[in-house]
Amino acid sequence: MSCPKEHNSTKAKNKQYRYVLFGIVMIMIGFIVIKLGLYFTSTVTSLYSYTLKKSSDYQVFLKPNTFYTDEFLPSGNDYAAQSIDYIKMNFQYDFEGKRDIDFIYNGIITANLIGTVKNNENQDKEIWNRTFYLSENKNDTILNKNNFSIQESVNINYAYFNDLARSYEKTYGIAIDAVLKVCFNISYHRNLSDLEMTSEDVQDKIELDIPLTNTVTEVKENYEKTTIQEIQPEVNANEKIYPIIGGSFIIIGLGIIIIIINVKKHPKTSDTRYDTAIKHILKWYKEIIVTITKEPNVTGLHLMELASLEDLIDVAEQNQKNMLYYEVLPHKEGKFYVIVDHFVYVYTIENK
Repeated sequence: MSCPKEHNSTKAKNKQYRYVLFGIVMIMIGFIVIKLGLYFTSTVTSLYSYTLKKSSDYQVFLKPNTFYTDEFLPSGNDYAAQSIDYIKMNFQYDFEGKRDIDFIYNGIITANLIGTVKNNENQDKEIWNRTFYLSENKNDTILNKNNFSIQESVNINYAYFNDLARSYEKTYGIAIDAVLKVCFNISYHRNLSDLEMTSEDVQDKIELDIPLTNTVTEVKENYEKTTIQEIQPEVNANEKIYPIIGGSFIIIGLGIIIIIINVKKHPKTSDTRYDTAIKHILKWYKEIIVTITKEPNVTGLHLMELASLEDLIDVAEQNQKNMLYYEVLPHKEGKFYVIVDHFVYVYTIENK
């Protein structure tokens, strides 16, 4: 049995899928155009870039003793805390730019003595923080240069700070984790005279951490050694991009509409000849037909296959039995059964 209606249904489904695919492509194109538009609008060429290199060095000077022959120990080691008198620290701030610039800055060296304890969640909880100013605030201006260095030095009275932290523990009966954070703090802004541009103030620092109240200590660097900065002009979005972005949103909206319409519009599956025949049979003989969802167990019964549905209906009426209908293959094959004593009468209808 040929099925032109099924062929038409398949064509309708394929057409529906093509429309959905077309809608998805429209949405993708819309988003790509928006992304590219925003990218090219926000992308600008840097007016000026420069590199900042931060570095530090120190020497650990010792108390008078009979164990060391040197007056001080070099950086990068662990040190017996009770042997330390003071630490000489050197800070260097290097500026490397591509063009001359006016650099106005002020700098100061500070030390923060911080004491922490562990809370119930084993997290550090700060209970003491005291700031010490180790140098005067220095202001300076460097004119029309593209490469220069700022250098500062300070002596850290380690013995004083270590004794102070121990005194805090003894006074309050609290064992603390104490650290001395020594910072070269610098605040600056840059002038590009030929472009008549002045940047906002920039805050930066070189920080070294020195643990206290330990039998052995060290000096830890806590800063990023090299950073690259850029000065960029203020950028106003190009007004020409707005219509393009607006059009892209329209395309996205149309794509969504196309998808929604075609997803909701399920093409109806055309009935086959088998479906039509089954509908008529179930309608005209509904009083004696029972539709079942599982094939009946006819093991041990004598199977009698009949050539027509009318013969099966006669058997059912003569024996006052119901006909059982079971669909073997949806839209393709079904079977009608009448069971009488040890016999089962069967009629099969197929979509040939």
